[in-house]
Amino acid sequence: MTAAIPSTAAPQSADASGANWASQATFEGVLALHWLPASLAARMLAPELRLAGPGGTTRHPALLLFGRYTRGGPLWAGLPVPLGFSYQELLVVLPWLEAAGIPEPVSQPVLGYADHSIPAWFGNEHYGIPKQLGPCEWDGTTFVSAGVGAIAAATGPVCHGEILESRSLTQLTEMITAPWMGRTRRGGLARCDHAWDFSEAQVQAARVVAKAAPETGLPATWTAEPDASFLLRDVRWRISYPQG
Repeated sequence: MTAAIPSTAAPQSADASGANWASQATFEGVLALHWLPASLAARMLAPELRLAGPGGTTRHPALLLFGRYTRGGPLWAGLPVPLGFSYQELLVVLPWLEAAGIPEPVSQPVLGYADHSIPAWFGNEHYGIPKQLGPCEWDGTTFVSAGVGAIAAATGPVCHGEILESRSLTQLTEMITAPWMGRTRRGGLARCDHAWDFSEAQVQAARVVAKAAPETGLPATWTAEPDASFLLRDVRWRISYPQG
């Protein structure tokens, strides 16, 4: 994996950033990195953002995030309200972007599918995360959505604390938890923060191969970076209120 955001820190704790968290859930699924042609990635961006980062002028990293969120619910005064909410979704996120007035790298979700109307509506309306409502489900080791499907096969043992020092996982976590910028239906950009807590997580290295429908604009088939693809279980995920 080409070096991303230099860091020696372990993946971020869910409470490390001090953000105003809105809700949380437990994630089980896949986080993987692949490369897109830089020209294609640039066409998918909001006009206020531009490519930066390790790929140069020929390619740009993209994150594939898919799986199931369970035990979801809002946070009230920092405390979870256990509604038992669950859904499945798939997102394609472009990290390593520059935005005027923001000193750190940001990310933009450019394509998404969700199988529940609430995350689909909130994503589009308030966060600028383009989620199409439709089936998303696991079929053995294959995750299927309306526009993108992926096969994720474990290539290593289940790990706990020892893999959390993995530089590849650290870099992926830092990219996925960089501020997200999305264009809402009202036309403006909204920013939100994410956090992942790996303290009780189970992690496996994986081989991930994805296929995309022509209407997505993505390559028909791609294979994620073998040292930057992970099956994740029992990761606590949080999202902040949108800003902007």
